[in-house]
Amino acid sequence: MNTCIDRSRNLRRRSLLLVAGLAAIASVCAVGQTNPTQPAPGPQAANSTPKLPQFAVASVRQNIRNDGRWRISFTHDGFSALGMSVRQLVQEAYGVFEEDRIVGLDANWLSSQKYDIDAKVDESDLETFQSLDYDHRRLMQQALLTDRFKLAVHLENKERPIYVLILAKNGPKLQESKTYPRGPGTIKGMGGLQRRGDPHLTVEGGTMPYLAKHLSLTLGRTVVDKTGLTGRYDYKLDWTPDMDLAATGPMPGYPQRAAVQAPDPSGPSIFTAIQEQLGLKLESQKGPVEILVVDRVEQPSEN
Repeated sequence: MNTCIDRSRNLRRRSLLLVAGLAAIASVCAVGQTNPTQPAPGPQAANSTPKLPQFAVASVRQNIRNDGRWRISFTHDGFSALGMSVRQLVQEAYGVFEEDRIVGLDANWLSSQKYDIDAKVDESDLETFQSLDYDHRRLMQQALLTDRFKLAVHLENKERPIYVLILAKNGPKLQESKTYPRGPGTIKGMGGLQRRGDPHLTVEGGTMPYLAKHLSLTLGRTVVDKTGLTGRYDYKLDWTPDMDLAATGPMPGYPQRAAVQAPDPSGPSIFTAIQEQLGLKLESQKGPVEILVVDRVEQPSEN
């Protein structure tokens, strides 16, 4: 079973709300799906991880179709990408999608040139690869980008406005998931399965970090989970987009998706919906935010 992150081609304003990439974090291959995650471990975390297999073969080719289609997925024996820019690949590999949390990807070619990637592990490493959780697979993506695109990055912490996700006064209104885990094809560490897109969100087996990441993309500001909830939940969330939240347009490198259904103009704001429908609450604070700084990136080496 391929676990995919697939996104719509349609452009629209951020007021209709971002649902990105980015992977993550169980998702099945379907148009308009997304899988938001917490950031993957940075370069410093690699020393604390088990020895990871390497991709035995990796084809990196420029996408000449330029038809707007794009997809990224972990396959049963490796990693596949179609029509992805370097910006997208970096965002997916590190789980950093918010515009203000990534620095150094401003060159035009990093968003305009698209690539197809097909990477596979050796058959002797197949069992190990299939047992890896999502973050460890992302470390393999990072290593691939370092090898083929000469990517070098570092992390910095900066004080920024954030939202903190906490329990509302009367406690959560969340239903424990009865369908997760979904079986042997599910990658460990995935944060949930999103069935529909903004502003009508339906999630199956979602964790609170998964929800926090989704809200980060929707609100354009980092959301930190402090609910203390550690389970997986099935829930629905319906709200009306706030035009004041349309900050800077599309997330660089990603087309914005069209709403599955037009929002009810008399419906609740996302802040009210979270409290009334999920029994949670967003509080505005300031706190440290991890910034991904790209020090170097080059056009890919030949296959």
